[in-house]
Amino acid sequence: MFHLIVNDYLKGEILYSHVQNNKKWDHYWNKLPSGKELDLTRDQFPKKIKFVEPKIVSRKKTLSSKRTQRGYKLLKKRVEKLLNV
Repeated sequence: MFHLIVNDYLKGEILYSHVQNNKKWDHYWNKLPSGKELDLTRDQFPKKIKFVEPKIVSRKKTLSSKRTQRGYKLLKKRVEKLLNV
């Protein structure tokens, strides 16, 4: 869900990939308008894990599950509170 918050504030594109030979482990991160990739949660995976070639995905796609929607709303509120927005 961090990828959605980053996208809210810094724009750019959302990238998606899954672990090679294991589609159950997926991962999202950001590509900023400058072209730089920003991945705030990569360290949750073991260092030796390899991902397949990433795809650009829409916000709508990343928010397609109710669980993600709930988590995103909660995280967004917390970030806004910290930033006094």
